[in-house]
Amino acid sequence: MESSSGVGVGGGVGGGFVFFAFGDWGYPNPLLAQAMDKWATTVEAPSFILALGDNFYPSGPMSTTDDKWKTNWINIFLKYDSLKVPWKVILGNHDYDGKPECQVAYTQAPHNPLGLWQMPDRNYTFQYPLPNNKVVEFFGLDTRWLIPRSL
Repeated sequence: MESSSGVGVGGGVGGGFVFFAFGDWGYPNPLLAQAMDKWATTVEAPSFILALGDNFYPSGPMSTTDDKWKTNWINIFLKYDSLKVPWKVILGNHDYDGKPECQVAYTQAPHNPLGLWQMPDRNYTFQYPLPNNKVVEFFGLDTRWLIPRSL
């Protein structure tokens, strides 16, 4: 299936699936959240969302109770029911300017809304089942150690 914007979407004849993927989203961005909700409610809803790093600007949270969780994610994105799906998250370089282990720990935090923030480790994998007993495997890789210290 193809939308009028020319963007291909899954879920059609090929038995695909839909997920949203984006990075560098660390500032509160209500327009992005609104656009995602519009797509999810008018075209096709995602099964999950891949948050590909730089989840917080200018630096990551310092704890699992840091206000950034609410101001950058909960109050912006989770106000839309269509975006209350699992968020599979990896770290970006700006996340290291805080305490990156907090983003991993938030996965198990009791105040993680519906357990939607999912980063079980800095490197992890998850599988998504497809029809006909097929599976897609995703890899979340922390590549920060590949960047020279001067960056």
